[in-house]
Amino acid sequence: MPDQARMLVDRLKSEKGVDYQNDWKVITLFIGGNDLCDFCEDREAYSAENYIGYIREALDIFHAEVPRAFVNLVEVLNIGFASTLREGFICDTIQLFGCRCGSYPDEKEKEELQVFVAAYQKVTRDLVASGRYDTRDDFTVVDQPFFSETEVPTKEDGSTDLSYFSPDCFHLSVKGQEAAAYALWDNMIEPVGQKRISWRPGVPVECPDEQAPYFYTRKNSPKLNQLNKHENIQNDKQENEPENAEKGSTMRNSATITGAVLGVICLVAAVCGTVYHIRKKRQSSSYLKI
Repeated sequence: MPDQARMLVDRLKSEKGVDYQNDWKVITLFIGGNDLCDFCEDREAYSAENYIGYIREALDIFHAEVPRAFVNLVEVLNIGFASTLREGFICDTIQLFGCRCGSYPDEKEKEELQVFVAAYQKVTRDLVASGRYDTRDDFTVVDQPFFSETEVPTKEDGSTDLSYFSPDCFHLSVKGQEAAAYALWDNMIEPVGQKRISWRPGVPVECPDEQAPYFYTRKNSPKLNQLNKHENIQNDKQENEPENAEKGSTMRNSATITGAVLGVICLVAAVCGTVYHIRKKRQSSSYLKI
Protein backbone atom coordinates (compact mmCIF):
# COMPACT_ATOMS: atom_id res chain seq x y z
CA MET A 1 0.00 0.00 0.00
CA PRO A 2 2.75 2.59 0.74
CA ASP A 3 4.29 1.83 -2.67
CA GLN A 4 0.93 2.40 -4.38
CA ALA A 5 0.49 5.64 -2.46
CA ARG A 6 3.92 6.82 -3.60
CA MET A 7 3.13 5.87 -7.19
CA LEU A 8 -0.15 7.80 -7.09
CA VAL A 9 1.49 10.92 -5.67
CA ASP A 10 4.19 10.81 -8.35
CA ARG A 11 1.56 10.44 -11.07
CA LEU A 12 -0.47 13.33 -9.71
CA LYS A 13 2.59 15.55 -9.68
CA SER A 14 3.57 14.65 -13.24
CA GLU A 15 0.09 14.57 -14.83
CA LYS A 16 -0.22 17.22 -17.52
CA GLY A 17 -2.99 19.74 -16.96
CA VAL A 18 -3.24 19.06 -13.22
CA ASP A 19 -2.76 21.99 -10.89
CA TYR A 20 -1.29 19.89 -8.09
CA GLN A 21 -1.42 22.63 -5.47
CA ASN A 22 -4.92 23.90 -6.21
CA ASP A 23 -6.99 21.07 -7.73
CA TRP A 24 -9.06 19.03 -5.28
CA LYS A 25 -8.44 15.27 -5.20
CA VAL A 26 -10.68 12.48 -3.94
CA ILE A 27 -8.70 9.34 -3.09
CA THR A 28 -10.30 6.05 -2.07
CA LEU A 29 -8.46 3.23 -0.29
CA PHE A 30 -10.12 -0.18 -0.32
CA ILE A 31 -7.87 -3.02 0.80
CA GLY A 32 -7.78 -6.11 2.99
CA GLY A 33 -9.70 -8.85 1.18
CA ASN A 34 -6.59 -10.66 0.02
CA ASP A 35 -5.06 -10.40 3.50
CA LEU A 36 -8.11 -12.11 4.98
CA CYS A 37 -7.95 -14.77 2.28
CA ASP A 38 -4.53 -15.80 3.61
CA PHE A 39 -4.85 -15.05 7.33
CA CYS A 40 -4.99 -18.72 8.34
CA GLU A 41 -1.64 -19.37 6.64
CA ASP A 42 0.21 -16.81 8.78
CA ARG A 43 -1.81 -15.15 11.52
CA GLU A 44 1.02 -12.87 12.62
CA ALA A 45 1.85 -11.57 9.14
CA TYR A 46 -1.83 -10.81 8.50
CA SER A 47 -2.59 -9.42 11.94
CA ALA A 48 -4.75 -6.32 12.32
CA GLU A 49 -1.69 -4.44 13.58
CA ASN A 50 0.27 -5.13 10.40
CA TYR A 51 -2.79 -4.44 8.25
CA ILE A 52 -3.38 -0.98 9.69
CA GLY A 53 0.34 -0.29 9.78
CA TYR A 54 0.55 -0.39 5.98
CA ILE A 55 -2.56 1.75 5.67
CA ARG A 56 -1.13 4.28 8.13
CA GLU A 57 2.08 4.52 6.09
CA ALA A 58 0.09 5.19 2.92
CA LEU A 59 -2.11 7.80 4.56
CA ASP A 60 0.93 9.48 6.10
CA ILE A 61 2.36 9.90 2.60
CA PHE A 62 -0.85 11.49 1.35
CA HIS A 63 -1.11 13.70 4.43
CA ALA A 64 2.46 14.93 4.09
CA GLU A 65 2.50 15.52 0.36
CA VAL A 66 -0.97 15.92 -1.16
CA PRO A 67 -2.70 19.30 -0.79
CA ARG A 68 -6.47 19.62 -1.10
CA ALA A 69 -7.40 15.97 -0.67
CA PHE A 70 -10.48 14.14 0.58
CA VAL A 71 -9.56 10.52 1.36
CA ASN A 72 -12.13 7.73 1.69
CA LEU A 73 -10.96 4.78 3.78
CA VAL A 74 -13.41 1.96 3.01
CA GLU A 75 -13.81 -0.71 5.68
CA VAL A 76 -12.90 -4.21 4.53
CA LEU A 77 -15.59 -6.50 3.17
CA ASN A 78 -16.32 -9.67 5.15
CA ILE A 79 -14.88 -12.28 2.79
CA GLY A 80 -16.72 -15.07 4.57
CA PHE A 81 -19.09 -14.90 1.59
CA ALA A 82 -16.37 -16.49 -0.57
CA SER A 83 -17.58 -19.95 0.41
CA THR A 84 -20.88 -19.21 -1.38
CA LEU A 85 -19.09 -18.40 -4.65
CA ARG A 86 -17.85 -21.91 -5.34
CA GLU A 87 -19.85 -22.42 -8.52
CA GLY A 88 -18.30 -25.02 -10.79
CA PHE A 89 -14.81 -26.42 -11.33
CA ILE A 90 -13.13 -23.17 -12.42
CA CYS A 91 -14.41 -21.11 -9.49
CA ASP A 92 -13.71 -23.92 -7.04
CA THR A 93 -10.12 -24.19 -8.24
CA ILE A 94 -9.50 -20.44 -8.18
CA GLN A 95 -11.01 -20.14 -4.72
CA LEU A 96 -8.91 -23.03 -3.39
CA PHE A 97 -5.66 -21.38 -4.43
CA GLY A 98 -6.71 -17.73 -4.25
CA CYS A 99 -8.79 -17.56 -1.07
CA ARG A 100 -8.46 -20.81 0.81
CA CYS A 101 -9.06 -19.25 4.25
CA GLY A 102 -12.33 -17.70 3.10
CA SER A 103 -13.64 -20.38 0.76
CA TYR A 104 -12.49 -23.59 2.44
CA PRO A 105 -12.07 -22.84 6.15
CA ASP A 106 -12.58 -25.46 8.82
CA GLU A 107 -14.90 -24.69 11.74
CA LYS A 108 -12.16 -23.09 13.84
CA GLU A 109 -10.99 -20.95 10.93
CA LYS A 110 -14.55 -19.78 10.27
CA GLU A 111 -14.73 -18.38 13.78
CA GLU A 112 -11.24 -16.90 13.54
CA LEU A 113 -12.09 -15.23 10.24
CA GLN A 114 -14.91 -13.26 11.83
CA VAL A 115 -12.55 -12.16 14.61
CA PHE A 116 -10.02 -10.96 12.01
CA VAL A 117 -12.70 -9.13 9.99
CA ALA A 118 -13.96 -7.33 13.09
CA ALA A 119 -10.39 -6.45 14.10
CA TYR A 120 -9.56 -5.06 10.64
CA GLN A 121 -12.68 -2.91 10.70
CA LYS A 122 -12.05 -1.69 14.24
CA VAL A 123 -8.46 -0.58 13.64
CA THR A 124 -9.66 1.24 10.52
CA ARG A 125 -12.27 3.17 12.51
CA ASP A 126 -9.83 3.84 15.34
CA LEU A 127 -7.16 5.26 13.04
CA VAL A 128 -9.58 7.72 11.46
CA ALA A 129 -11.13 8.63 14.83
CA SER A 130 -7.69 9.36 16.30
CA GLY A 131 -7.62 12.70 14.48
CA ARG A 132 -4.18 11.94 13.05
CA TYR A 133 -5.24 13.35 9.67
CA ASP A 134 -7.42 16.24 10.85
CA THR A 135 -4.58 18.70 11.30
CA ARG A 136 -5.21 20.73 8.13
CA ASP A 137 -8.22 22.44 6.61
CA ASP A 138 -7.44 21.10 3.14
CA PHE A 139 -6.99 17.41 4.01
CA THR A 140 -9.09 14.77 5.73
CA VAL A 141 -9.62 11.01 5.94
CA VAL A 142 -13.15 9.66 6.38
CA ASP A 143 -14.11 6.11 7.34
CA GLN A 144 -16.73 4.77 4.89
CA PRO A 145 -18.39 1.64 6.37
CA PHE A 146 -20.86 0.63 3.63
CA PHE A 147 -19.13 -2.74 3.13
CA SER A 148 -18.79 -3.67 6.81
CA GLU A 149 -22.03 -5.70 6.95
CA THR A 150 -22.82 -6.09 3.26
CA GLU A 151 -23.86 -9.60 2.25
CA VAL A 152 -23.45 -11.21 -1.15
CA PRO A 153 -26.35 -10.35 -3.51
CA THR A 154 -28.73 -13.21 -4.26
CA LYS A 155 -31.27 -14.06 -6.95
CA GLU A 156 -34.98 -14.60 -6.35
CA ASP A 157 -34.39 -18.32 -5.80
CA GLY A 158 -31.85 -17.55 -3.07
CA SER A 159 -28.77 -18.54 -5.07
CA THR A 160 -25.74 -16.26 -5.29
CA ASP A 161 -25.96 -13.62 -8.01
CA LEU A 162 -22.60 -14.10 -9.72
CA SER A 163 -23.24 -11.21 -12.11
CA TYR A 164 -21.73 -8.96 -9.43
CA PHE A 165 -18.43 -10.85 -9.61
CA SER A 166 -15.72 -11.27 -12.21
CA PRO A 167 -14.85 -14.66 -13.79
CA ASP A 168 -12.55 -15.45 -10.84
CA CYS A 169 -15.68 -15.52 -8.63
CA PHE A 170 -14.11 -13.18 -6.09
CA HIS A 171 -13.31 -9.72 -7.40
CA LEU A 172 -16.13 -7.41 -8.43
CA SER A 173 -17.38 -7.29 -12.01
CA VAL A 174 -18.27 -4.04 -13.79
CA LYS A 175 -21.76 -4.40 -12.31
CA GLY A 176 -20.28 -4.96 -8.86
CA GLN A 177 -17.92 -1.99 -9.21
CA GLU A 178 -20.86 0.20 -10.20
CA ALA A 179 -22.84 -0.92 -7.15
CA ALA A 180 -19.85 -0.24 -4.89
CA ALA A 181 -19.42 3.23 -6.41
CA TYR A 182 -23.06 4.12 -5.71
CA ALA A 183 -22.78 2.85 -2.13
CA LEU A 184 -19.58 4.84 -1.62
CA TRP A 185 -21.27 7.98 -2.95
CA ASP A 186 -24.15 7.55 -0.50
CA ASN A 187 -21.70 7.14 2.39
CA MET A 188 -19.83 10.28 1.36
CA ILE A 189 -22.93 12.47 1.68
CA GLU A 190 -24.00 10.92 5.00
CA PRO A 191 -22.79 12.50 8.27
CA VAL A 192 -20.19 10.69 10.34
CA GLY A 193 -22.11 8.56 12.83
CA GLN A 194 -25.09 8.20 10.48
CA LYS A 195 -23.50 6.27 7.64
CA ARG A 196 -25.03 3.08 6.31
CA ILE A 197 -22.99 -0.03 7.04
CA SER A 198 -24.41 -2.29 4.34
CA TRP A 199 -25.56 -2.22 0.73
CA ARG A 200 -28.03 -4.37 -1.19
CA PRO A 201 -29.50 -4.29 -4.72
CA GLY A 202 -32.30 -1.77 -5.19
CA VAL A 203 -31.06 0.80 -2.69
CA PRO A 204 -31.44 4.21 -4.39
CA VAL A 205 -28.60 6.60 -4.99
CA GLU A 206 -29.05 9.63 -2.76
CA CYS A 207 -28.69 13.31 -3.61
CA PRO A 208 -26.89 15.79 -1.33
CA ASP A 209 -29.05 17.68 1.12
CA GLU A 210 -29.72 21.20 -0.14
CA GLN A 211 -28.90 22.49 3.34
CA ALA A 212 -25.57 20.62 3.35
CA PRO A 213 -24.32 20.36 -0.26
CA TYR A 214 -20.92 18.88 0.56
CA PHE A 215 -19.13 15.70 1.59
CA TYR A 216 -19.28 15.01 5.30
CA THR A 217 -16.15 14.78 7.45
CA ARG A 218 -15.46 14.42 11.16
CA LYS A 219 -15.21 18.20 11.38
CA ASN A 220 -18.36 19.25 9.53
CA SER A 221 -20.68 16.46 10.76
CA PRO A 222 -23.11 17.33 13.57
CA LYS A 223 -21.25 16.73 16.83
CA LEU A 224 -24.07 14.69 18.35
CA ASN A 225 -23.77 12.25 15.46
CA GLN A 226 -20.11 11.42 16.02
CA LEU A 227 -20.98 8.40 18.17
CA ASN A 228 -21.37 5.02 16.52
CA LYS A 229 -25.07 4.65 15.68
CA HIS A 230 -24.67 2.10 12.91
CA GLU A 231 -27.48 -0.23 13.90
CA ASN A 232 -30.14 2.46 14.32
CA ILE A 233 -29.18 4.18 11.09
CA GLN A 234 -29.21 0.92 9.15
CA ASN A 235 -32.70 0.08 10.42
CA ASP A 236 -34.01 3.56 9.60
CA LYS A 237 -32.58 3.41 6.09
CA GLN A 238 -34.05 -0.04 5.41
CA GLU A 239 -37.50 1.09 6.56
CA ASN A 240 -37.35 4.02 4.14
CA GLU A 241 -35.99 2.05 1.19
CA PRO A 242 -39.34 0.77 -0.22
CA GLU A 243 -40.86 4.25 -0.50
CA ASN A 244 -37.64 5.60 -2.00
CA ALA A 245 -37.15 2.80 -4.52
CA GLU A 246 -39.18 4.56 -7.23
CA LYS A 247 -36.87 7.54 -6.95
CA GLY A 248 -33.79 5.40 -7.61
CA SER A 249 -33.51 6.07 -11.33
CA THR A 250 -33.95 9.83 -10.98
CA MET A 251 -31.54 9.99 -8.06
CA ARG A 252 -28.99 7.95 -9.95
CA ASN A 253 -29.05 10.42 -12.82
CA SER A 254 -28.83 13.34 -10.41
CA ALA A 255 -25.94 11.75 -8.56
CA THR A 256 -24.13 11.13 -11.84
CA ILE A 257 -24.49 14.79 -12.85
CA THR A 258 -23.43 15.93 -9.38
CA GLY A 259 -20.41 13.64 -9.53
CA ALA A 260 -19.37 15.22 -12.83
CA VAL A 261 -19.51 18.65 -11.20
CA LEU A 262 -17.40 17.43 -8.28
CA GLY A 263 -13.94 17.53 -9.76
CA VAL A 264 -10.99 15.27 -9.32
CA ILE A 265 -11.55 11.65 -8.39
CA CYS A 266 -8.62 9.37 -7.77
CA LEU A 267 -9.41 5.77 -6.92
CA VAL A 268 -6.85 3.47 -5.35
CA ALA A 269 -8.46 0.01 -5.33
CA ALA A 270 -6.08 -2.57 -3.95
CA VAL A 271 -8.46 -5.44 -4.56
CA CYS A 272 -8.35 -4.81 -8.29
CA GLY A 273 -4.83 -3.41 -8.31
CA THR A 274 -6.06 -0.38 -10.29
CA VAL A 275 -5.61 3.33 -9.74
CA TYR A 276 -8.14 5.74 -11.19
CA HIS A 277 -7.57 9.47 -11.38
CA ILE A 278 -10.18 11.95 -12.55
CA ARG A 279 -9.52 15.64 -12.30
CA LYS A 280 -11.34 18.95 -12.51
CA LYS A 281 -10.54 22.56 -11.77
CA ARG A 282 -10.76 24.24 -8.40
CA GLN A 283 -13.83 26.31 -9.22
CA SER A 284 -16.09 23.24 -9.55
CA SER A 285 -15.35 21.76 -6.10
CA SER A 286 -18.55 22.99 -4.44
CA TYR A 287 -19.10 19.71 -2.56
CA LEU A 288 -15.83 19.79 -0.66
CA LYS A 289 -16.22 21.35 2.73
CA ILE A 290 -13.65 19.90 5.09
